[in-house]
Amino acid sequence: ELDFADDLNAYNGFLSFAFCTTPEGTNNRMPEVLYHLHELHWNFWSFLSNSGPTDRIAHAGTNATFNVKLFGDNLTYQWQYYDTASGTWKNAPFAGAQTAQMTVPVTADSYGMMFGCIVYNKNGVAVYSNIGTLYVT
Repeated sequence: ELDFADDLNAYNGFLSFAFCTTPEGTNNRMPEVLYHLHELHWNFWSFLSNSGPTDRIAHAGTNATFNVKLFGDNLTYQWQYYDTASGTWKNAPFAGAQTAQMTVPVTADSYGMMFGCIVYNKNGVAVYSNIGTLYVT
């Protein structure tokens, strides 16, 4: 019974966010998405909250990679970091900042930096990811 409710929530979520370019695209993609959700024992909303990024631990002088994973066609991405000096979120200047995977060069000053990603669908509707924090060893 709960799986069915979760499936309906997933379907409604997909329709409201328009992950695919056509209703047929959404319907065609749904079995794949539901398979992955059931495999993880997540509902649709849990998937959105757990789609990344996660905290990273890295050594100074290396790179740290942050990822988000959403299903859909024509998605665009904008990674941001929290600027503690201004107290605001700013667009990230790092490699991949407009893709699903961003690479950050790690320095001693990177400790505690927070990163998040805004994912847009073709209609400009946004989903905000969780926040990932970078810890430097």
